[in-house]
Order: sequence, then structure tokens, then C-alpha cells
Amino acid sequence: MAYPTKILPHYTFDDWKLWEGNWELHEGHPIAMSPHAVPRHQEVAASLMAEFHTALKACKTCTVYDTLDYKISEGSGSGCTDSMSDN
Repeated sequence: MAYPTKILPHYTFDDWKLWEGNWELHEGHPIAMSPHAVPRHQEVAASLMAEFHTALKACKTCTVYDTLDYKISEGSGSGCTDSMSDN
């Protein structure tokens, strides 16, 4: 007996830019993210950021960021072009 194939919607980076709330887009599928990290997570993240900043201070081409929207690729997977989002 054959079962029907479930077709999931496929979203693009341009779709994602219009969404409200905290979402990530994984291979065209939306993933809902927690609205805010718990205090312990924020404490650890802040400590790591400070450590990275200190360790990389002498590096002229290194930059430490808190959080960024990052688009890896939207193609067929044949290649990966990294680019930073303006959002």
C-alpha cells in the first residue's frame, strides 16, 4: 500500500527576513527559537565573548561579535557562498 508523500513548504532567506519572532531557516524549513536565553546561558555566552575578545585583541583581522544573522547559501548545495546579512 502506497502512502501519500507529505510536501513541506520551502522558504527562502527573503521570506525569513519578513517573519516576526525568533526563527532560523535550515535548508528551507523554519525552526522556532526560544525568545530569550536563560540567565545562565547569557552569563556563559558573555564570559566566552570576553575571553575571545581578549585572546584575539592582537589580531588585526579578527573581530568578535555577539550575535549576527548569517546566510550561508540558498543554492542547490553545489557550493557555499558565505555572506553577512544586513539585518
